[in-house]
Amino acid sequence: MQAQGPIPDAYTYNSLVDGLFTNGSYEEAMKLFEKMENGGLKANIVIYSTVIDNMCKSNNVDKAKKLFDSLPFKNLKCDTMIFTIMISGLLTKGLLQESEDLFARMLDKGPTPNELTYNTMFRGLLQNKKLDKAEQLRNEMVKRDFSLDAKSTSIIVDLHASDGPDSKLTGTFDKIVS
Repeated sequence: MQAQGPIPDAYTYNSLVDGLFTNGSYEEAMKLFEKMENGGLKANIVIYSTVIDNMCKSNNVDKAKKLFDSLPFKNLKCDTMIFTIMISGLLTKGLLQESEDLFARMLDKGPTPNELTYNTMFRGLLQNKKLDKAEQLRNEMVKRDFSLDAKSTSIIVDLHASDGPDSKLTGTFDKIVS
């Protein structure tokens, strides 16, 4: 990568790795990331967020979780964004309990979940038909002055429509959206 000139920093590597992921070069992106790590350049939380997000999107959630779990041992403090990325990845793989555990860890020890984190968790609960938990989470969102995003609202409409107008879930949906 470098024949002469300034030594690339973590931000340069992040741009390159992200570009490779974006262009579908997963293996090449991972090789460059490993080269950066093995080359002694200390990666920051931003590059780990990029890598973990793309690992999850490439159905490598187990490896992403392992990397996520290693971050405290690298003296990196996980921020809300990387927690939300990991929760989303776990939900995509159908690991609802693990995502709930990670969300609970955020509530207990930080970082504080933001509106995106809540919506991500809310969608996961709805998609897994955990309507009571979704209603509880929605109530917590209201207390925090967080709104449902378009994706969350769309899932509510889709679930409601697929269950029919006489569904016993109608009251639950009414509570969630009110």
